[in-house]
Amino acid sequence: MDIVVGAKGPTSDISLFRNQQQRFPPEQSFKGDKGYQGGKNISTPHKKPRKSELTDEQKAGSISTL
Repeated sequence: MDIVVGAKGPTSDISLFRNQQQRFPPEQSFKGDKGYQGGKNISTPHKKPRKSELTDEQKAGSISTL
């Protein structure tokens, strides 16, 4: 990611990503944390459900594609 020095105001991670995504080929995939949830071609980690455990599949992959 590029950081623009002097840009005013807070900007979310996903907004920065969406603005910069056009620089990459459309088939490019990315891995990110929960701040990137909902972005195109971004995989985010599974979160353990409350009072439950992750499935063996989730543990093996540890990354979920949204």
